[in-house]
Amino acid sequence: MAGQRPIPEDTAAVLTNETLSHCHNLGLLLDRFNPWERYAEEERGRELTLWDLTFRIQEKKRGKWQPVEERRGNEAKGLWFSDQRGDDRTRLLDEPLLRRSHIDVALLDAHRTRWEQLVAHHGGDKNSGLCFDLQTTSRLVVGLGSESVLETAITLHRIYGFPVIPGSALKGLTRSWALLELAAALGVPALDYEQFQAYKGPKVEKKRPTPLNRLEALLETDINADDEKQWKALQGDLDALKREQPVQDAGGDILAMGLADFSSHQGVQDFRSIFGYLGQAGGAVFFDAIPVREPPLVGDVMNVHYPDYYRAEEGKVPPSDDQHPNPVSFLAVDEEALFRFAVGGRRWNNPDDLACAKKARAWLEQALCEAGIGAKTTSGYGYWGSAEELRLTAPVVPPGYQRGTVKVFGLGESRSYGFITPADAGPDVFVHQTGLAEGVSTLKEGQEVIFKVVQTPKGKQAEDTRLVEDSGR
Repeated sequence: MAGQRPIPEDTAAVLTNETLSHCHNLGLLLDRFNPWERYAEEERGRELTLWDLTFRIQEKKRGKWQPVEERRGNEAKGLWFSDQRGDDRTRLLDEPLLRRSHIDVALLDAHRTRWEQLVAHHGGDKNSGLCFDLQTTSRLVVGLGSESVLETAITLHRIYGFPVIPGSALKGLTRSWALLELAAALGVPALDYEQFQAYKGPKVEKKRPTPLNRLEALLETDINADDEKQWKALQGDLDALKREQPVQDAGGDILAMGLADFSSHQGVQDFRSIFGYLGQAGGAVFFDAIPVREPPLVGDVMNVHYPDYYRAEEGKVPPSDDQHPNPVSFLAVDEEALFRFAVGGRRWNNPDDLACAKKARAWLEQALCEAGIGAKTTSGYGYWGSAEELRLTAPVVPPGYQRGTVKVFGLGESRSYGFITPADAGPDVFVHQTGLAEGVSTLKEGQEVIFKVVQTPKGKQAEDTRLVEDSGR
């Protein structure tokens, strides 16, 4: 299959499944060396040469392995995003992407060292409190809708290929969170869906700004008391905001404010100092968030159950069970991935900018934990927690044991062994059925376990492997 990829022949000649399985740049695999294959298809009497994602499998039916089949398109992508070679009913004959690590840990460590030096230059040294770690409490996918040959995407470091969260995304999240907090303090309500629809009214008013839009426009403007004409115009904008019925109903502090009161309000000054306004850059710098250790990756799927309903004009096609679901596979960062975040001052030696950075850092952590970041946050993705707090709720690990997650189990002809991924991100540990604790007959992928590691002639092996729910939390 590798020789069929649309790449130069001399490159394709060395890109076997074996060599690609040892590639330690995930971005290179996802952008350049994914499993495309050329095939022929007849259309209107003409033979066309086409390219599509392709993955070979073999299925067992009635106890016999059937001829090799090729899966194409999104189904092939889902198989490629797997972390195992199949089960007792299906064999994956091509190499699954997640069966091996494709992140260069040494490069990640070296990059993190340089990143910390850059952050320190902007006032974010270890003692400043501007650099902090958080751990994912759910799956995370940033950049899902970005342009990609795979239809779905994930944001990776452009050179080294490990997952990152762009500083621009973190700044946008923090700004949205700060805007909502400031609006609540002033008495400018954010409208829910029903209120929004009622507020917008008929089609001719679809462009009518909401109270939050009006507040944001004021915050983005250079409020200059020396420009009398502009001052009057902005006072008119503030008065228009105060006349809005949702603002009147809220009865907040903003109703009693003139433009001078508004511009001197501490929350308004903090917001404008941190994020800037027209003609003035903000005092805080948001750095890309990077993994502290190799992040766990997982193949995921979103399933559009009613594609005709979503494609049609509103109200034309009802959601019904006769429509064919359209599962779309994508790659995500799994739970318990530890990332490092930082906010610095734009001018490293300026006390005002460092004060901005400290306020922005508090908003950023709140937003990550309460609102989440990335795609599918309404479905529970992209949320974070303090690594220390999460550690307090982790399973109690007896002395001599360690915690881990079952990566795969049921390998071999007897389906009696597999591997456990330790929680400290160390090498996978072999586990045999004889190494399971009393009362544990088998393991399933994704189960949390506690186990001892013993040295055998064949290498390290898990013993007395217990399920977390049997060990107490």
